[in-house]
Amino acid sequence: MDKRVISLASDLARKGMKHLIGNLPKPIFIENLTAIMDKLHLFLQEGVQSNLELTEDELLNAITENQITPFY
Repeated sequence: MDKRVISLASDLARKGMKHLIGNLPKPIFIENLTAIMDKLHLFLQEGVQSNLELTEDELLNAITENQITPFY
C-alpha cells in the first residue's frame, strides 16, 4: 500500500482518537490477519481501554459471511 495512504489513515485515526493497529492488503491471507489479531491482543493487554466487544470468533465469522465492508 502506498506510504502516503497509510500516513493519511494514521493521521485521521489519531485525530479521531482511534488506534490504527495495521492494514490488510488484498488479497487477505490468514497469516496477515493473524498478525493483525496478535497486534490487537498485545495492544489490549497493555491496558488501553477499548470499546471493542467483538470476539475473535465473531470477527472470523463476519469475514466468512462477507459482513465486513472496507472503506477507502
